[in-house]
Amino acid sequence: MPDDLVPSLVIDAEVHLADLSPDVARHLQRLAPFGAGNPEPVLAARGLGAVTTRVMSDGLHLKLGVTDGQGFAEAVGFRLGDASELLAFTRAQLDLAFTVEIDQWEHRERVQLVLRDLVTPGVDLDTVLADTTLLLERLFSRAGDYLGDGALGLEDADAFHTKVAGVTFEGRQALVQTLLPGQMVVLQREPSNPHDPHAVRVLTESGQQIGYLSARVAARLAPTMDSGVRYSAAVSQITGGGTDRSFGVNIYLQREEGAVDEEDPGRLLRNAWQDLPATELLERLRVHLHRGRHFRAPQLEVLQRILAGESVSGILGPGRGRRAVMGIAAAAIATRPLNRTQTRPVVIALPLYGQVERWYERLFPLLRQVGVRCVRAHGALLFRQRQRLAQSLASGTADIVLASFEYLKMKGRALQPSLLLAETAPGIDEASLDDLIAGLKAPQVVIFSGET
Repeated sequence: MPDDLVPSLVIDAEVHLADLSPDVARHLQRLAPFGAGNPEPVLAARGLGAVTTRVMSDGLHLKLGVTDGQGFAEAVGFRLGDASELLAFTRAQLDLAFTVEIDQWEHRERVQLVLRDLVTPGVDLDTVLADTTLLLERLFSRAGDYLGDGALGLEDADAFHTKVAGVTFEGRQALVQTLLPGQMVVLQREPSNPHDPHAVRVLTESGQQIGYLSARVAARLAPTMDSGVRYSAAVSQITGGGTDRSFGVNIYLQREEGAVDEEDPGRLLRNAWQDLPATELLERLRVHLHRGRHFRAPQLEVLQRILAGESVSGILGPGRGRRAVMGIAAAAIATRPLNRTQTRPVVIALPLYGQVERWYERLFPLLRQVGVRCVRAHGALLFRQRQRLAQSLASGTADIVLASFEYLKMKGRALQPSLLLAETAPGIDEASLDDLIAGLKAPQVVIFSGET
């Protein structure tokens, strides 16, 4: 079942905040050293209120002050900074999973919670972004926080507000004064713009130019738009005016859910390929995923063995097309009807999260065009990216999971992959890799060695 694919977190004990003290933290630390065979104890506290929410490290990390009505504690959530304002908006009750550590503050010891997970029971944080009445005033009063250089994860947001730039140029003020709140506008990429290849024009439905998305927002959205994601936009507010102020335009952007064909542009192509013999399927994938280049004999041999269900271990060094072979093999297995009915993803395991990000950036748009749905999984995902990953796994819509070794060690057991493709490199401990493979229990395993 798809629900079985959602990574779970084992909770060792549920506690009240008043139960936590430096002595308790010291007792727990005596169980160290922690590792795969001796995981650090994870505690849970439910029904907490966030008294304070703030971000650290340019918006990357989250700092919370939480209470359950009897006790108070401070909590740190690494890579959860993008949840800060949503929690402040909703005032939702929190269920936290965490480990504990001792923090020294002004020569005093206190317990600090290090978050492992955060949920808001009964509150869907995604829907909050669609509530314009709730968000508008705070978004624009804190515009620098949202759209500054540290606005991480904007490309993953389902909806947000922003200002249109350039509305005072080329006589556009007259056009701006005719716009009405709720009026639909059009976003159009302008990759040939000599000043900014990420430029996104904002137009009326009749094609008149209102302005541009700001350079910072466009830099986030342009790659997403180029990969096929669509956004709808509407005027939310006309600002300024009068004798000494120019008119401005605020717009509301929303990622389109779209019809099935829009969400899955390669669906028809993929369906047409499902009954192809292995040789013909590889030929189709070669065109789409390998830039039409012909396979070398060793590459073709490995691909044929993988499609025949064999487990393979070998060396494909630099320039030998190791990554192309892995991506095409994963797509071929994911295309098979049997795999799709079982909703068991293909897992590509990579040593480092940075490699996962690079692979995802390269593979995602290519796989999408042939109807193969790819997600990334590593410990450095932002809060909303983690939510999207969990939703994909729960709904069974993840065909390929690009995952770091560390993620797979912690949460990979729940994935139950139909095929594991692992890339190793010098310095990777073989025993550790063997443990990872054994934990995933994949029926077919392919391991490639080579320089990264």
